[in-house]
Amino acid sequence: MEELNRLIKMIDKEYEDINRVEDPNKKVEVDAFNRLSENLKNVPSILYFNPYIPPQRFTSEIEFDILWLYPKAGLLIIEVKAWDKEFIENLEIRGERFFFGNRSFRNPVIEAKRFKDKLMDFIKRKLDRELPAPVEYVIYFPKLSRKEYRALSNTVFKERVPEDSCIFKNDRRIAEKLIARLRLHQFTVDEEGVIKLRRILFPGLRVAKLNFKVSEEEITLMDVYQEGLLYKHSRGITILRGAAGSGKTVVLIGKAIQEKFEHPEKRILFLTYTNSLANEIKAGIKRVLELEEIEELSLEDFEILTVDSLISNLAEEFDIENDRHKVAEFLREKPFPVYDVILCDESQDFTPEVFTVVKALLKENGLLIFGIDETQRIYDGTDWRWKDVGIEASGRNVTILRRSYRNPGKIVRLAVEFLKRDPHLIKELKELDSVVANGEIESVREDEGKLEFYEFENEFIGVAELVGKLVKVEGIHYGDIFILTAFKNQVKDFFNALSKKIPEVKLHAFSAESKKEEKFVPEDKLVIMPYKSSKGLERGVVIVTGVGHLPYTSSKKVKEIRRDRRTLYVAMTRAQKRLIITSFKGRDNGFAKEIKELVEEFSR
Repeated sequence: MEELNRLIKMIDKEYEDINRVEDPNKKVEVDAFNRLSENLKNVPSILYFNPYIPPQRFTSEIEFDILWLYPKAGLLIIEVKAWDKEFIENLEIRGERFFFGNRSFRNPVIEAKRFKDKLMDFIKRKLDRELPAPVEYVIYFPKLSRKEYRALSNTVFKERVPEDSCIFKNDRRIAEKLIARLRLHQFTVDEEGVIKLRRILFPGLRVAKLNFKVSEEEITLMDVYQEGLLYKHSRGITILRGAAGSGKTVVLIGKAIQEKFEHPEKRILFLTYTNSLANEIKAGIKRVLELEEIEELSLEDFEILTVDSLISNLAEEFDIENDRHKVAEFLREKPFPVYDVILCDESQDFTPEVFTVVKALLKENGLLIFGIDETQRIYDGTDWRWKDVGIEASGRNVTILRRSYRNPGKIVRLAVEFLKRDPHLIKELKELDSVVANGEIESVREDEGKLEFYEFENEFIGVAELVGKLVKVEGIHYGDIFILTAFKNQVKDFFNALSKKIPEVKLHAFSAESKKEEKFVPEDKLVIMPYKSSKGLERGVVIVTGVGHLPYTSSKKVKEIRRDRRTLYVAMTRAQKRLIITSFKGRDNGFAKEIKELVEEFSR
């Protein structure tokens, strides 16, 4: 496995090199890559620029120009040649060597075949059987048109480099031509075959699902949209926008590992808002490193902090007051660029000062990514817009994850419809280009999920009895259940009620008032926490309690009531398979009434 992790090194230079390439041939490769990217932007596939295979057991090293992975067809090697018509006409061809003056070149077809054979041999040896998907090659001439090729008088060149193995400058329907090369092989590619191929070539891209016991079946291989993001951005500021469960954290974890694996010298900061999510990110990175046996890296290679911890560290570093405003003001005057990569999860929870801080910590030509879901803004002081924090949020700077992997169809629809009950909130979210408000979120889960609503005379006792039934009658594991509370002081009440029904050793509870070391999510225990503490987390069965308390009696302003609606949305979208919502009898108004109606509607 160590050999495998060292063998395939994916280095994306799409933006990193384009403005400082001196080698004219390399500049043509970069331009070719960008042209292909534009032509394939609507095709669910991935382009890899300059993937590198070190020599090891090979007689010489192999460095591809471009690889194209198309899940429905296979893997295509794209060999780029910066040769125009005049250059080719003046080539002298002796056997399989091409000469131009005192310079000698290999026949690009022979070269591409050699690359293909070595790659296929490597894949076969790793699988100990035939390929799961086709591997082919194509020669790309970005300075030669098809018409110019056909008009060449150098007929020997055309014999050595036949037209059907090439694509040319100004070719139309590029995707179809590339796919046609892969379909020279007469066998069908299934999804499992492509997954096996990707796992062999790109070992760092499997990401452990958070909050699950680790097994091979529970390891998520990123989809092509998510994986493509790892190779799309290497410098500058990027906004990664997506709804709950769309994989923002998974992509950021993958990006952290990819950057550190490819560039060990880089200093990487992973920033989030809550201690519980910071601990889950640490667990996710650790699982990938262990499962892939990546011995070159350890968890200590990544700095994973909450906003509060970062501010505290900086205040101590500069001997100033531990206050966000003070630290931001200091760094605005004296930037401290120490990080090559900064990855920010749950950025919607950041206050404006935090953006000042992270920008001041980024090195020149560094990479800064903000993962965000505007729908989940539930804290005071976070009603900023991107222009307020000095960041361009349009066009190429924004990437959208439109698929929801966490929530089944019914749970997604319930949560979104609940938000839509406030048309002014939806209007506000549309102005922020929220994925949910724009109707762009798509559940890709095949199952619809289960929705349930219960009312109890005593909610603590009622929920405890319900959990007892789930565990003892239905056989649900403790580690598959979250109980989310409307108030932080209810966490203890639910813990006490549950401890009378199930072993206390199977329970874990925390809130914002808990000690830092208590704010984590054990894999084998039922976890009780307030709504807000559950941000970024997920479990198979989620019991959202106390909806009869919302909107909170303290929420007098319309703005505050909308925040409460968002908070309940966050709680409901933690559920992966089954969402159970509870209230107490006699509170048939406010959000409880709305939720009850929606559950009945979606349960028909």
